[in-house]
Amino acid sequence: MAMDMKDMVKALAGMPEEQRKTMMGERLEMFAEMTEADRKTAMSQMMEAVGTLPEADIRKLLKTRTEILFELPESKRMALMQTHMGLLKSMPQQKAMMEMDILKSLMPELSIKARQGMMQMMETMPMPAMAEPDKPAATMTMKDMVKALAGMPEEQRKTMMTERLNMFADMRESERAEAMKAMMEAVGTLPRDSVQKLIKSRTQILCDLPDMKRMTLMKTHMGLLQGMPQAKAMMEMETIKSIMPELSYRHQQQVEEMMKMMPMPAMAAAPRREPVETPRKRWWEFWK
Repeated sequence: MAMDMKDMVKALAGMPEEQRKTMMGERLEMFAEMTEADRKTAMSQMMEAVGTLPEADIRKLLKTRTEILFELPESKRMALMQTHMGLLKSMPQQKAMMEMDILKSLMPELSIKARQGMMQMMETMPMPAMAEPDKPAATMTMKDMVKALAGMPEEQRKTMMTERLNMFADMRESERAEAMKAMMEAVGTLPRDSVQKLIKSRTQILCDLPDMKRMTLMKTHMGLLQGMPQAKAMMEMETIKSIMPELSYRHQQQVEEMMKMMPMPAMAAAPRREPVETPRKRWWEFWK
């Protein structure tokens, strides 16, 4: 059996990409249908066989496997990922680190969908080996993620942030607050120009979401801002103000409407030159 598996992974590495993807896809589908115990045994044998190949071949197989994973139905993907992470955790740290390092190096070669999925996987199923010894894995992953988002081209950043905001909107309130707080704290560690990029993309995405999801996210976000020191909350509001001229007219109008419905205490505390009831006054003029 072990020899058969070694021969199989060697043959897979030598195939053209599309043929390799077809055959690996069938194999992963088969693993996903197994019982947990059988899946663990089969995947362990395959991982051990892959580990005997030259690094160039390992890279081919890991890239193809990753692309396939994020094309599978969620239930199958999660079953495979949970088993895989369990196997990695039981490996010697050096071997687990080698696989994670190869996966990280492959990120620029992956499709947007697979790249986005990998970021989510590393956050929701963190590997101890991925973290620096003195820092929690989840914290490091979130900081890495927001830094990567800020460095992406605008359309790619918006695609990935849209998926994440949709994911937040579908969470329970307590989980959403925890996840969004972690992301806000990570964004706060970035340089100002990176913060502006992320807040601009987030604002545009919020405006384009269905009303129910937008309001769910806004309520949680405003609640988190209310729990912050006033200086930090005001800094975010100033950033939103600074990116307003870069938004479309429609988005500017939507942001104004959102702020009227969900006023910030930090805004109310600032000196006002005119009463809030003034009809056409823009929201940011209330807290200049």
